[in-house]
Formats: sequence, C-alpha cells, structure tokens
Amino acid sequence: MQRFLWAIVLLGLSIQVNAEEIIVSAAASLTNALQQIAQDFSTTHPQATVRFNWGGSGTLARQIEAGAPVDLFISASDKVMDSLQTTSLIDPASRSVVVHNQLVLIVPIQSSTDIHDFTDLAQAKKISIGDPRFVPAGMYATQVFHFYDLTHQVEAHLILASHVRQVLTYVAEQDVEAGLVYKTDALEMADKVRIAAYAPEDSHTPIVYPAAIVKASQHKQLAQEFLNYLNSREAKVIFAHYGFQTP
Repeated sequence: MQRFLWAIVLLGLSIQVNAEEIIVSAAASLTNALQQIAQDFSTTHPQATVRFNWGGSGTLARQIEAGAPVDLFISASDKVMDSLQTTSLIDPASRSVVVHNQLVLIVPIQSSTDIHDFTDLAQAKKISIGDPRFVPAGMYATQVFHFYDLTHQVEAHLILASHVRQVLTYVAEQDVEAGLVYKTDALEMADKVRIAAYAPEDSHTPIVYPAAIVKASQHKQLAQEFLNYLNSREAKVIFAHYGFQTP
C-alpha cells in the first residue's frame, strides 16, 4: 500500500516537472483563431499550457519593454515588432509573418445609414477607430483617411478605442455610425455589423502579423514549438476559416 502511495506521489511530481506554460501576448484581432489553434496544439503537447494576453499591439509591446513575463509576441504591425527588435527585446531569428488581414469599413446591420463608402464618412457624426498611438488598426485607418483626403473632415468625429474589438462593439451596439476594423473581426459579428467597403490595398501599409520569441523568455523551446505550429498546415486552415490570409 505504501509503495502504491509513493508511486502516486512520484507520478504527480513527474507531471509537475514535465508541465510547462508559455505566455503569448497577441493582438486582440487574433483571439478566436488563436484560441482554437492552442486547443489543437494541446493535443500533441498535453503537458503544455498556452496562456494568452490580448490587447492592442502597441500596449502589448510596452508591457514587454517594462519586463512583462512574455514568451511569444504576435503583433498586428511590423512597425511595432520593429521597435522591439531595435531594442533587442525579441529574437530576430525567430521572427516570421504568420498571417495577413484586410481593413474594412463597417456599419450597424440594423442601421439605415447612407454610409456606403469611405468618402461618405465626411457626413458622419461618430466614427470609431482604434487609438492610432497604440492600435495598428487605428494607424491603418488614419492612412486610409489621408488616402481619401478625409483627415480634417473626420478628426473631430473620431471615437478612439483601446483595441479593435472595442471598435467592433461600438458599431454593433450602434454607439457610432461607422467604424474601421479588420475583415476578420467583421466576419465574427456578421449578425450585427455589415461591411460597407474594403480599403484599397494601396491606401495603407500592408497588414501583416509578425510573431517572434521574446529574448527574456524562460521557455524558448516550447515557444518555438508553438510558433512552428502557427505556421503549420493545420493552423493555416483555422486562420483561413476566420478570414485571415496566410503567406
């Protein structure tokens, strides 16, 4: 009996030793896709746990700069990732583009608005975008406004959000007349918002999602294995299901 009890104790210790957890800081627009991918990843890595920290890419980058215990960072902007690479906070050899996205103009599905294109925003009273200081989608939105020569016409009517999912909520709840989000976000709430227009590719810098291992990570091997899985055929099928484009 005593041997049996010791066997149970040793088994428990073995599981604790082998168990490993990584923290992935990722752009909020990746939420649903990454959660499903992490579930699939766990089937081949049963002792591994992937925990996510969601937010605007700029905010997540500042957390890493402040020493947050992050193992893998997935940004919605090359520019944000570049800033961490310049300060040697990520491993450049691990950096790769995971997916691409598109920027779209959305309106409430129940709305009788006359907003059908970006040029119609000149008449809108409330437009929501991510705060361009921290949210890449907001930065892309300001580039689109400049492309259509709308900057001065819309700046007094902007409702800034802390991340792109908040923009989606504002539009879905009809707190604003329109918003600029990623195509993938709009598709996830197709019962409450509709896509009025797609931003032309030449109206903003390419929307890419680079991923890289944080140099301070204590779990680099597991972080690399998860990153490899993000580039696998299985993960690409999931990304495509949620509307992302894969390299």
